[in-house]
Amino acid sequence: MTTADPTSESREHATPGGGVRSTIYYLNDARESVPKSQATAAEIVEFDEAGMEVARTYLESEGSRSAPPPEFTPAELLAAIVQARIEGDLETVKRLEDLAATPPAAADA
Repeated sequence: MTTADPTSESREHATPGGGVRSTIYYLNDARESVPKSQATAAEIVEFDEAGMEVARTYLESEGSRSAPPPEFTPAELLAAIVQARIEGDLETVKRLEDLAATPPAAADA
């Protein structure tokens, strides 16, 4: 059954992170699950054939700045940079590379 305004959507396809399926979760500024029409952010999770997570990407709308950015592990940050490069999103690449170059103490200030 397909919901007209889903809170998540899954798709079988070859993913940029090497997976075979991805699920996008629609979120609000507080990172709570909401219908797609109300979303200001999203989280895309890629899975391999065994159902194990292989990559995770966070997205937010340009006007959505009330919630702090999610904390990335180094692996997640690298995966996000690689995916943005694959997609040709140079603005996101620059933003993520700047984040990666920011010392942790400065990032928390």
